[in-house]
Amino acid sequence: MLNSKPLDFVKKVLSLKEHQDILEGHSTNKAGYTIAQYTAQMIDIDTWCQSISELLPPNYSKNLVKELPDKYTWGLEHSFSLDYVAYEHGEEGPIPLGCLSDKFVLYDQRLKCLKLKTSKQLASPSELLELGSRRFWRKFATAKTSYGFEAAIIADLLIEQCIKLGKVDAKRIKGPGIWRDKKGGVINNFCGPMPNSDHYIFTRFEEFGNLEGKEICPEDVLNFLSMFNFKNPHYPIILLGWLSYAPLCGALDQRPHIYITGPKNTGKTSLLQGIEALLQPLIFTFDGSVTTEAGNQAV
Repeated sequence: MLNSKPLDFVKKVLSLKEHQDILEGHSTNKAGYTIAQYTAQMIDIDTWCQSISELLPPNYSKNLVKELPDKYTWGLEHSFSLDYVAYEHGEEGPIPLGCLSDKFVLYDQRLKCLKLKTSKQLASPSELLELGSRRFWRKFATAKTSYGFEAAIIADLLIEQCIKLGKVDAKRIKGPGIWRDKKGGVINNFCGPMPNSDHYIFTRFEEFGNLEGKEICPEDVLNFLSMFNFKNPHYPIILLGWLSYAPLCGALDQRPHIYITGPKNTGKTSLLQGIEALLQPLIFTFDGSVTTEAGNQAV
């Protein structure tokens, strides 16, 4: 059974009066250019060339068949009537995931992370090049511009799909780490193919590789933590426990938290730098140097 793209292509060809010239084998050069201009965007080059050649009469002996690939390429560069093109992300393009109140959410397959874009940004050629190559975008909307594609048409395609998918719940977005799925299983989002899930949207900015094999001596870590002047002598062991759970926090029923407070020059920054060194690359670091003694500094 034919899918919608070939059917739309056939309908479009038959709607053009030039198809009659092809059927009769007359004025085929001009007719070929016109049909290519309206239909090359709709289908791949091999199917297009084969379909047009089969319209020719049995006794046709001119050069159109040999010229069809060139006409198809010309048609891509001078395309008309682009509103029929359906967006397909394939293995390279950004994947529409839905929308927030004022932005559209797309998954960048090249960088393996989420991108939030406004409608104005999606209509910008330079913003689209951040999401996909010029070669990729020209499959959907070519134009006589320096970029070679019509950004407004592509933006309309992406926005339409995002709206159809509906609002994205930020709680469903999961970054790198160990997570628990809705069925009780454990999902590893450190490296390799991005995990598939019916409920969660997984993203990560980089491949973390195999984190096994890096030996850390708990006793050495505890000795390091004990060097700091904690108010309670039991705090170093509590902090050590928190460090052991931190990489797995997404798989826990509850996420443990700690707060580091203290007067100026008591070692808070040094302690944070040590924690950062132990947990890299599984953490985001925030500069808390502006936090005053009266406030709480979260880790």
